[in-house]
Amino acid sequence: MNKTKSGKLFLYLPTDMVASMKLKEADELDIVKQGDSYTITKRPVQIAAPAAKSSAPQATPWMPALTAMEIQVLKKMDTLRYNERTKEKVNALLNPDERKVLADMLKKRFVTLFKKQGDADFKYSIPKTIYDSFLMRKKAVVEKKAAEEKPQARPVEQKPKRWEQTIKAENAYLTGLEANGYLVIGSETEASAASAALEESVRRGIVVGIRSFNKKFYIATKAFITKSLPKIGKMIGPKGTSVSEISKETGIDEDGVRAVLYIMADNGDVTEIRKDIFKAA
Repeated sequence: MNKTKSGKLFLYLPTDMVASMKLKEADELDIVKQGDSYTITKRPVQIAAPAAKSSAPQATPWMPALTAMEIQVLKKMDTLRYNERTKEKVNALLNPDERKVLADMLKKRFVTLFKKQGDADFKYSIPKTIYDSFLMRKKAVVEKKAAEEKPQARPVEQKPKRWEQTIKAENAYLTGLEANGYLVIGSETEASAASAALEESVRRGIVVGIRSFNKKFYIATKAFITKSLPKIGKMIGPKGTSVSEISKETGIDEDGVRAVLYIMADNGDVTEIRKDIFKAA
C-alpha cells in the first residue's frame, strides 16, 4: 500500500487475485478487519431505479457535468480550426467572464494546452470524451434536423377511388359545418353531393338544410340554430329588419343570419318582404 502526496492511498493486489475476483476498473471493494488479518470482498453493484430520460449528458466517473457557461466556451472554441486555436486567438474570441471560465476549465482538464514538435505556440485541445459528449451531440442534432427538413421526392399522385372521394367530400362538408355552424351552396350539383354526404346527419336531425328564394342552399347545424335563434329572433319586428342590421348587432356573419332566417321562414315564423328584409309572420 502506497501513500501519494495528496494523501490518497493505493492498494496493489496480486494479478491472480484480481482475476479470481473478476475485478474491473471502477469496481469498489470492502476491506473488513478480522483480528490480525483483513478480508477483501468485491462490493455488489447497486441497481438504481431507471432515471427519467434527459437530453443533456449526465455526469459519470469518466464524463463530468459541465455548466452552461463552460459549454458556451467550448462552442466558441470549436468555431476555430485546431491549427488556429492558439492562446491569443482564443482569448480574443472570448469575453472576460468566458476567459475566467476557460482558466478554470484548464485546471479541471476539461481543456488542455498542447504543443507539437516544431510548433511555435501552445494550442487549446478539447479531450475527445468532452467533445463527443457536448459538441458532437449538438452537431448530430443539427444534421438530423437538416435531413428532416430536406425536401422529399413527391410520390406519384393516384386518382382516389369513388368511395374515397365520397368520404373526402363528407369530411370537407363536416369540417365547414364544424368551423362555422353553417354552409352556403350555390349549385344544385354541389347541393346533391352535400345531401348525399350529410345524409346520416340530416336523418338524425343534427343538420338542417333549406333552399332559399335566391336559389342558394343553406345548411346549418341544430347547435348553431339553437345558439343564434334567440339573438336573431328578438330583432325581427312587424316592420322588417335587414340582414345587415341583424349581423351588425349580433356579430353573426350575414350568411349565418340568412341560414337561420330561411329556416325560420320555412317553419312559418318569419317572412322575407324584400331581398334580405325580414319581418315577423
